[in-house]
Order: sequence, then C-alpha cells, then structure tokens
Amino acid sequence: MNRSVRGMAKVSVLWTIVVLVAFLVALMMFFLTSGELETQVAQKNAFQKEVGELKETAKKNSEDIVNISNVFGFQESGSRTDPKLATEGLKTLREGIPDVGSEVKTYQAVIPVAVQAYANQKARVAELEAQVASKSTEIDSLQASIREIGDKNASEAQELRRQAQDAETRLSDLKNDLERQLTEAREQVKERDAKWRAAERTIEENNRKFAGEAEAMRGRMAEMGRKLNPFVKEPNAADGKVLSVAANLKLGWIDVGAPERLPVGARFTVKSGAKGTDRVKAMCEVTKVEGSMAEVVFMDQTDPFDPPTTGDIVFNPLFDPRGDRSCLMVGSFSGRYAKDKVEGLLSGMGVKVQKSLDQATDFVIVGSEMYTDAEGQPLESPINPVDDPAVKAAVAQGCQVVLLKDLRNYFRF
Repeated sequence: MNRSVRGMAKVSVLWTIVVLVAFLVALMMFFLTSGELETQVAQKNAFQKEVGELKETAKKNSEDIVNISNVFGFQESGSRTDPKLATEGLKTLREGIPDVGSEVKTYQAVIPVAVQAYANQKARVAELEAQVASKSTEIDSLQASIREIGDKNASEAQELRRQAQDAETRLSDLKNDLERQLTEAREQVKERDAKWRAAERTIEENNRKFAGEAEAMRGRMAEMGRKLNPFVKEPNAADGKVLSVAANLKLGWIDVGAPERLPVGARFTVKSGAKGTDRVKAMCEVTKVEGSMAEVVFMDQTDPFDPPTTGDIVFNPLFDPRGDRSCLMVGSFSGRYAKDKVEGLLSGMGVKVQKSLDQATDFVIVGSEMYTDAEGQPLESPINPVDDPAVKAAVAQGCQVVLLKDLRNYFRF
C-alpha cells in the first residue's frame, strides 16, 4: 500500500513538473509571440501606410494620366490615350506639316516646329491678305472708273440718241420738203419741157442761120491765123544770139539777160546764124539769168549732126528786149496758166496787161473757152474766145493774136 502512495506521489510530482515546464514553455511562447506580434503589427502598420501612400500616388498618377489623355486625345475607349492612335496621329502630323521631319519622335518636339510653321503660314496669310486688300482697292478703283465710264457712255449714248432723234426729225422734214420740191420740179419740168421743145426748134433754126456765119468767121480766123503764125514762128528780128555752147552737156549762153527783163523759163527758137539761111536747129530754155547774159539748155534738136553753135540766133515771138508793149487777155485761163500767173510773167517782161482794147494794144492773148460772162455768171453753153467782140476788134485793128498754146510753147511757169 505504501508503494502505491509513493508511486502516486512520484506521478503527481512528475505531472507537476510537466505542467510547470509546459507553463514555462507556454509563458516563454507567450512572451515570444507577444514581441513578434508587435513587430508584425508595426510592419503591418508600416505596410498599410506604404500601401496608402502607393494608393495616393497611383490615384494621382491615374488622375494625371486621365488629365493628359483628356488633353492629348487619341482615346479609343475609356479615358486613356491609345499609343497606337497617338503614333498614327504623329504620322499624320508629319504628313500635314512638311517642316516636321522623320527625326521628330514626340509631340513635345512637334510643338515648336508646328508653332513656327503656323507662324510662317500666319505671316504668309497676312501677306496674302494685304495683297488681297491692295487688289481689292485696285478693283474698287477700277470698278469706280468703270462706273464713271459707264455713266459717261450712258450720257453720251443718251445725247447721241437725242441727236439721232433730232437728225431723224430733220431728215423727215427734209424728205417732206424734198418731196414737195420734187413735185413742184416735176410740174416745172413739164412746163419747161414744152418751152425746151419750142426753144430747140428755135435753136435749130438759129443754128442753121448762124452755121453759115460761123463757117465764114472760122474761115476768116484761119486765114488770120495763117497770116499771124509766120510772125509767131519766124520773127522779123532776132532777140539775141548764142555766145557759147557746151555740146556734151547741151548747155549754152545767150547775150540776153537781166537788163532785157528776161525771165527764167522763157524758151527761144534757135536758128542758124549763117547768112542766107533760116534753118531752125533746136529750142532752148533759160535756166539762169546772170547780168547781161543767160544760161540755157538746148532741147528738141532738129538735126543731130547740126547742133546749136556760137553765133546762132534766138527768138521768142512774145519777148521783146527793146521796149515796152501792151496786150489784152481774152478767154479762160486756169491751172498752171492762171490769169494772175500769166499777168505776172508778162509784167516782168515789160508787157502791160490792159483791161480793154485801145490803140496802144500790141497783141491779144487768146485763152480757152469761157463758161462765165464778164460778170461771173454761168453761161448755158461755153463761148469760144475767138467769137469775143474784143478779139474781132483787135483783128480789125491789126493787133497780133497769140494763142494760149503759143504761150505754153515759149514760156514755162
């Protein structure tokens, strides 16, 4: 029985020790666990703090990314920028702005280039706008000029229309007046036609009556011409003689000059100076008058083997170197041989032109047919100056009659 009690006591002690050891171990574990727990709690707190900071940072980064995406764009979905879209946008920007080269990789590098390109374009636009403004001013000025010209043309057109209307009115009045005059003229023509027919019968009778008288007059004038022509072609005395001849040049000198009032352009018949002959050799024309002699040019040579020589004589039927003469001009004178020119020529040679025939008249110059009377009124039919009473009186008085053709032959105006 005693062994059992000691054995039980030993077991109790053992269990007590075991319990005590377990208690001590548990106590140690408690203390150990309590320190690690504090460390874990501190680490947890530190970790939670770091996580909070990371969350704040992540939240701020997310907000920045969203803000940048909102500014940057290129968002396919959500609120973030799509890198692929951004890259394609950068490529499109390079294609749209030639100044952005391939070396530009970021939008940050693109911005100054784009700004400069925009500034250049803005300057170009400003320049073009200035040019447009200048052109607009020019256009406005041109439009104003066009409007002014248009207004002026419109005014002129209106004035021309008014003038045309006035002219049309005058033309209408003139037409009516002419038609009235035509009607009156037709009536007058009828009356005058009857008178004309009667006059024709009278004229025919008068023509038959005067035909005989005219034929007789022409016969007398022809006879007178034949009597007077020798005086024209073969004068009674020479007017001068040839002093010298330059045969090769057809030039010569005659002994008639300024003292005899010889005009330049006077022509002379050149006859042989040999005695016993009156052979005509040529014509000569005065080209220069110097002192008592004159230079002449020879023309119309009769015989090429008998040229004018020194000593030959010259004459002009209308030129008289020895005294003054008087003449009467009858007929029409015009053109190169107008009456004032002929009078000037004759006056220069000492020939006085008379207004009427008298005893001092030496010759009569007969011109062309006359179409007006002495008072300048037109004649129904021209009058032959041969039929003029002054010519008939001059012939009866014995005056020399010189035809206009003879004047042309012996003087060049």
